[in-house]
Amino acid sequence: MSKTSIKILSSIAFILFLSVLLPSCSSSESNLPGLEFGEAIEYDDFLFFSGRKDTLKRAFTYQFNDWAKTKSSSVKFKLISSSGNSSDVNFLIDGKPFENGTFTLNPNNKLDTVEISMFFSSNSKNDFYEGEMIALSSSQIDRVNDSEIKGQETSLFYWSGYSVKKQHPVLRGLKLFLLLILIVLFIWFFFLKRMIYPSFKGKVKFIFETPISKIIKLKGARKLCFTKSGKQKFLNKVFTGRIIFDSSFEEEFEVSPSPRFKNKLEIRSSEHVSIEPYTRYLERGNNYTVKVNNQEFKISIL
Repeated sequence: MSKTSIKILSSIAFILFLSVLLPSCSSSESNLPGLEFGEAIEYDDFLFFSGRKDTLKRAFTYQFNDWAKTKSSSVKFKLISSSGNSSDVNFLIDGKPFENGTFTLNPNNKLDTVEISMFFSSNSKNDFYEGEMIALSSSQIDRVNDSEIKGQETSLFYWSGYSVKKQHPVLRGLKLFLLLILIVLFIWFFFLKRMIYPSFKGKVKFIFETPISKIIKLKGARKLCFTKSGKQKFLNKVFTGRIIFDSSFEEEFEVSPSPRFKNKLEIRSSEHVSIEPYTRYLERGNNYTVKVNNQEFKISIL
């Protein structure tokens, strides 16, 4: 192995060694003990349904040593925010607002636990908030729990919480329901409707030659229905397609596109209707004779 190769390998090994060594040797203060408030969910009123605005509560337990208990010891605390806008976060202690944004603990309190509540303003962002509880001043005391007071504005504890802005569950459910309806309608009109109720394509014409002269244009319709009386409902027309009604025949006689044959029309008729030459399909370009009771009609399909 050449000297150049040895130098390159040595450099690579040294760089890898530093990448492993530096993170492990870097010194950082241990995380402060603290309060994790969790998520505060908020959403507005919707219609007749009430909104929601959470207030998060956590118990803060403190302990002074025996020496401090014999003195008139006290510590004044303030909760500060290190992320976001400090005005977005509000705190209460035992359900009451802080006096000038601070609160004082001393061993004369009957309980060694206080309840700290946190809630977010309506202007808060959908974000993670965190901060610290600092000791602004202390008297006759140098430690709270396991945290040492090293001077003014000493960070003793850590707090965090999430402001979660949501839509009202009813509104969100309604939107999902409407989206589902739109998806179903899209699938129906662009796929299923065309498969289940095919319509006439192109310039298809049903022509009466004798004894009457009439041309019925079928383009876009899904069925031609000969009947004494017939009327299609609006929703049926929208969701299944247009039906053309005609009273030229006294008996029922239906013509619809054939799903199997491109240039043929499928027929359905009552027992009083016959067609010559006999067929179940009318083919474009051919002539036929339709007998209805005692009448004969010459027709053709173009």
